[in-house]
This record gives sequence, structure tokens and C-alpha cells, in this order.
Amino acid sequence: MAPKELSDDELLKIVNEAWDEAWEIVNSEDGWKEEKKSEQGDVVVSKKNKKGKKIYRVKAKMEIAPAKLIEHLKDTEKMCEWNTTLTEHKLLRKLNDKVAISYQVTAAGGPNGVVSARDFIFIFKNEYKGDAYVQGGCSVDIPGPKSSKVVRAWNGPGAQIVRPIPGKDNECEFIWLMDCEYKGWIPSSILDLAMPVAQLQFVDCVRKLAKDIKEGKK
Repeated sequence: MAPKELSDDELLKIVNEAWDEAWEIVNSEDGWKEEKKSEQGDVVVSKKNKKGKKIYRVKAKMEIAPAKLIEHLKDTEKMCEWNTTLTEHKLLRKLNDKVAISYQVTAAGGPNGVVSARDFIFIFKNEYKGDAYVQGGCSVDIPGPKSSKVVRAWNGPGAQIVRPIPGKDNECEFIWLMDCEYKGWIPSSILDLAMPVAQLQFVDCVRKLAKDIKEGKK
């Protein structure tokens, strides 16, 4: 079935609900199981969401002031300059000063690139929850770019969060909640390996970005 146009009110309802749900999941402590841990101490955990699908969360400490990292995460048009997990990121539309819709194409992922590239249209909202910066949203099925060479993936409620660490002005915690249906013919055993790797790969990109910012390269 062809995607249909949605009104601004419908789109805002979708993103607000996804943003709220992602925040709630990130801060829930029940049911998480450790999947992978990096040498830097970054920890990937997983659990089943309310639909019974496996979702992933990674937490990592970044050695940079929160405001400096947030400034660069907000600048999504330059995302492909530092984020090697994406090959394309195009801003399709801004609904207001907090909400936008983007088209993204992922790089092949997982061990030895076993998961081929995917694309998706994603609506997201940038907003603070207390002292935490939250960029959260989900996929939307609306008319827009589509590559004939790439399988269309679907993202449930997800978020990237930056929050200060008390007493540490030049450090912050970075969190990424990922709920992605990759679609296509991929065995669950392969995805179970690929998802934690993808999360840690993105965290490595954020850590390198933080280093480049501190060194004046960004």
C-alpha cells in the first residue's frame, strides 16, 4: 500500500507519543540483559518491548561538556561527516523549531557487513527533559525518497540522550535506545550479533566526534 500524506497534527501526535515512550523505556530498569561491553566500559543491554520485539540500549561516558556535544548532535545536516553508520542523511522538512523529518540510509552493518544497507523516513523531536537533552522519534510511512537498491527498515520509538554527570562539568552520559525492524531476509541469530555491534560502532563515532570538538577539528 502506498504511503499517504499525514497532517501536521497527525505527525506531531506520532512524534510526541514516540518521544514519550522512548524516554520511559530508557529510564526503565526492569528486564534488561547485558549483550556486549566495550573496552571503554560502554554497555549494550536488550529486552523485549511491549510488542515482544527485542530492543537495545547503550550507555557510554563521554569526556566533553554536555552543551558542546548537544550542539553538534542538533546539527543533523552534518551527521554523515562524523557518523560512519550512515551513508545519507537528508532533512526533508521542519514542522517547527523542535520537530523535523529526515531520510536516512544506513551503511552495511554487523560483523563483516553481514547486514546490508537499509533506508527509512524518521520523524524526531529535540527537547529537554529536566537537564537531559533528548532527540527522539520513530519511522513514519509518508511519501518521500526511496532507494530501489535498499530495503526499507522501520524504527519504533527510539532516542539519543545526553545528560550531565553530577560534579563533572566536562563529562556527560550518552544513551542510545534502538528499536529497529530491519525487514528483509535476515535470521534473528545474525541480528542478535549485529545490533550490539551497531550500537557500539555508533558510540565510537560519538566519542571520536567529542574528541574532534575538544581538539577544535569540528
